[in-house]
Amino acid sequence: MIEKSEKIISAPETVLQRYWGYPAFRPLQEEIILNVLAGKDTLAILPTGGGKSVCFQVPALLLPGICLVISPLIALMKDQVFQLQKRGISAAAIYSGMDNASVTDTLNRAIDGHLRFLYVSPERLKTIAFKNALNYLKIGLLAIDEAHCISKWGHDFRPAYLEISEIRSYTPTQKYPVIALTATATCEVRQDIIARLSLRTPGVYVQSFARENLSYRVQCSGQKELHLLEFLRKETGSAIVYTRTRKRTVEIAAFLSKNGLAADYYHAGLPLAERNKKQDSWLEGADSVMVATNAFGMGIDKADVRTVVHTDLCDNLEAYYQESGRAGRDGKPCTALLLYSQNDILTLEKNLEMKYPDISVLQRVYQCLSNYYQVPLGEQEQASHDFDLYRFSSTFGLEMLQTHYALKLLESQNIIFLSESYFQPSRLKFLYRADPLMDFQKRNPQISEAVKSILRVSGGEAFHSFVEIRENEITSALGGSYSKTLEALNFLHKHRVIEYIPQKSTPQLSFLGFRYDAQRLPLNHRQIAERKSSDRRSLKAMVMYAEQDHQCRMAVIQDYFDEENPAPCGKCDVCRRNAAASLSGPEVESLKKQLNRLLPAGVEDLQAAFSAEERETVAALIKKGLASGQLGMDAFGLIFVSQ
Repeated sequence: MIEKSEKIISAPETVLQRYWGYPAFRPLQEEIILNVLAGKDTLAILPTGGGKSVCFQVPALLLPGICLVISPLIALMKDQVFQLQKRGISAAAIYSGMDNASVTDTLNRAIDGHLRFLYVSPERLKTIAFKNALNYLKIGLLAIDEAHCISKWGHDFRPAYLEISEIRSYTPTQKYPVIALTATATCEVRQDIIARLSLRTPGVYVQSFARENLSYRVQCSGQKELHLLEFLRKETGSAIVYTRTRKRTVEIAAFLSKNGLAADYYHAGLPLAERNKKQDSWLEGADSVMVATNAFGMGIDKADVRTVVHTDLCDNLEAYYQESGRAGRDGKPCTALLLYSQNDILTLEKNLEMKYPDISVLQRVYQCLSNYYQVPLGEQEQASHDFDLYRFSSTFGLEMLQTHYALKLLESQNIIFLSESYFQPSRLKFLYRADPLMDFQKRNPQISEAVKSILRVSGGEAFHSFVEIRENEITSALGGSYSKTLEALNFLHKHRVIEYIPQKSTPQLSFLGFRYDAQRLPLNHRQIAERKSSDRRSLKAMVMYAEQDHQCRMAVIQDYFDEENPAPCGKCDVCRRNAAASLSGPEVESLKKQLNRLLPAGVEDLQAAFSAEERETVAALIKKGLASGQLGMDAFGLIFVSQ
């Protein structure tokens, strides 16, 4: 393992070759690294697959001290730590679910100089233990991954990211550069990142958002599964199919498998061991299809993904660009297909309204919280409280999903704080099918009502995959005590009827500042309205990208990210359609030669010989050839070249 005491390697290229095995840097990587090594703050905007991690990992090995990395996703942290350790570099991560002893041990190793990299979530920065550790950590580089999360205009704003700018104030005697990295940021978001992180005259590096090897396609479809099957049968190589819900990952994977494709599913509700097994199998497969929610793909190092398909509209172009960009990291031709329907647009609009509850809802939820924990008006509350969303909502007759969004909005306004475990409830999955389950209930009548209550709460999806549950909700359905519910769950788990994964730790809720009068909450109404308006603009941009059929898809994306003078890519469905209309260009000539070699042939045979992208152009060539007499058709429907 590399320790602080080891002699520092002098050249970035040497570090890259020694630990990564790459002969040279990708575009902009070296410039970014040299800026960091000069002690300057840096903002790097590199598209998905552009090698962002190298931009902070290489200079970190050349600077004295530890590299403190702030990352929002546990899966991404674990993957990067694993990749570093595999290269013989000492690294560790602190994330929710770790016991106190493990957290303390990891912090001590970092303080004692036994780690080169320490990964933490932004929420961790709020803890007293971590703030105390900052007094003793020797920081060489502070890296903020997914930096768009700090911007109120970014597509995944995380209130905890606002704590990052305080790190320098906790380490006033230390001088170290800060590097912020993201794949997606408009000019507005870039300026917001710089301001909120208090970056000091940073070097700003933005790589073009154009992907020369990636062909974008869009199809409005009322039969998505059939179009997906047809598309994947034509496209060879490894694929990712993204869908919005966990249930749909199971359904689509089953449909593809039934129709002869090697497909599996993946979502965050699966236990870690099962996720790892599925991921490893997919990584090794040359033609395997993974149907997944967006929990899949972050940090996964598979360069030969030939196809990424979205079966639903994303909330915004940032998310779509990032996820579709997981295709073709090896630089070879690849395709990104978006399947959408008009119902998708209605769903997005409905979700946007739910994310921003009325002010009256925020006030009511806050008042209920104050009553729930009996916090007097005007008191400055210091304690953290155990929090169960289901129990809280049930107590006051609140709608649970609406309450969830209200709590998130109150957190974004720095009125309350929710711990990481709030977002990670318990999970279970039935290991028995319906008939064996009924037999088990007959043999164990004392547990029969508990099984029925679990089924009422979890639904049929629990027979196929893990579902999130709340023990209090099962208790209410069962009509018993909380301890009896836990006893039943553990009994069923012990007898392998279900796999039950309890919540790692109890979610915590804290009041920030004084207990306010609910009618006078210090809400920044203008900021909330602007944020909602920004999200609506992002939604409209996503819809416009899908519905428009006159401008190059890649150029639309580049224009959205404020890239000047984007040129048509020549590969997307719009560019191909425009080329087909004019029947000119090198690709059309190539298709014309291929068509002539195949003739004479019937229409069905010709359709099978060309990809879905090429058929429209080929059809136009045939139509033009028949009209001009260059092609003919006999009585059997065979198309031939006229002499």
